[in-house]
Amino acid sequence: MKKDFESLKKMLYANFTFMDRVETTGILNKVIAQDVGITGMAARASGINRDLRKDFGACYNKIEFNLPEQTKGDVLARLNVRISEIEQSILIIQQCVLLLNSADSSFNYELLLGNKFGLGYVEGWRGPVLYWLKINEAGLIDRCKIVDASFHNWQGLSYCAPGNIVPDFPVCNKSFDLSYSGNDL
Repeated sequence: MKKDFESLKKMLYANFTFMDRVETTGILNKVIAQDVGITGMAARASGINRDLRKDFGACYNKIEFNLPEQTKGDVLARLNVRISEIEQSILIIQQCVLLLNSADSSFNYELLLGNKFGLGYVEGWRGPVLYWLKINEAGLIDRCKIVDASFHNWQGLSYCAPGNIVPDFPVCNKSFDLSYSGNDL
């Protein structure tokens, strides 16, 4: 997999037409990204160094990895962050495999009984994914609210698309990797 990824990376960066198209296209500057609450890779491509794995990552305390960050905020910056994220993910997976045998996999399901609620979160490939659950007396899910990073990041597209040629809109759009259904959760 790593060999195929390296081959794809070389192919992308060696393609002059592609590189010309993505550099300085769809710029989302840091101030606007902060103002509208952009998250995940799109935020890190605009110079915002935030990530749940580092900010609230108790389960990552034994894992070494870097947060890829760029500052130009264009399609190329989002691509560079995505490529660096893949490289970091490979390192994270390799470390997790080594730690699997020592992990405690027990869970006390009695903790779920009664009127309780909980919050779960993970840094997904688009950015933070949050789950809020309310459990009823029988231990069944009574309410569930999910927030995908797309909910926050759609606004970024509306700021980075103007000023670009019409054929560049799909490139801008896909550089955010937004989810239509993730916005509707």
